[in-house]
Amino acid sequence: MFKPVINSHMSENSLMKFNQQETFNLNDFNIIINKSLKLLNGSSETTRAISFYQWLAGLIEADGCFYISKKGDVSCEIIVNIREIKSLFQIKKYFNGTISKRSSVNAYRWRLHKKDCIIHLLNSINGYIYLKVDKFKEVLNLFNIVFKQNIFSFENAWLSGFFEGDGYVNINKNNYQISLSISQKNKDILFLIKNIFKGNISYDKSWKGYTWYSTSKKDLLLIFEYFTIYPLRSDKNADIISAKRFFRYKLMNYHLDNSKFNQLNHFIDLFQERKKI
Repeated sequence: MFKPVINSHMSENSLMKFNQQETFNLNDFNIIINKSLKLLNGSSETTRAISFYQWLAGLIEADGCFYISKKGDVSCEIIVNIREIKSLFQIKKYFNGTISKRSSVNAYRWRLHKKDCIIHLLNSINGYIYLKVDKFKEVLNLFNIVFKQNIFSFENAWLSGFFEGDGYVNINKNNYQISLSISQKNKDILFLIKNIFKGNISYDKSWKGYTWYSTSKKDLLLIFEYFTIYPLRSDKNADIISAKRFFRYKLMNYHLDNSKFNQLNHFIDLFQERKKI
């Protein structure tokens, strides 16, 4: 049964500060983002390594898988779109492996199979698997490694990796609404995310799946703070940066100023065009 350990601690820099007030302004937002950048830039080498392992665990749960051959050999693969290929080279730098283009599709695969490298990978991400638990335990048992599961909290880069694979950023040109979302068949993982990062969850009967999404100002504030501390590691991070910039425009009330409509629409057009790459 899916029962991960949850820490309901909210970020003191954002929600805990603004829960007692109805609104916040551009200055409040800039203060939070600047503090988050200081946390990112001031982190130690050990902290950065742990964050990378947490991020990698999230990406594997979104776009990766462990395989066990009939002979009992273990391999790990991650397949991403060309926009996320930069992340694969970062993984290769830490754990070796190979990167190859998939035939007939605009995607790339990182694959790891050497035993010592697999053991290093397993030990690095052990404690940060929340979705594909059964398969991960099966692989760990082959190497007599004890399964661990650390607290799922704001102070965990797992969501950054998971969003790298399965996240979506959108800016609606009709109403200038910013939304960040993740769609999954497994609703439990989305409720785990909602417990920490707020937002909402909807059900779509057309494909019998669920979508977590963040659209309100307070919820976006929290997720933007998080992604500043734990940024995505591929070109997809540009989507988050653009959404934060547009969020600033809205805090400046550009969306209420007729003279700014052309500027906002041009911004959204460029944003949407870049995502097609």
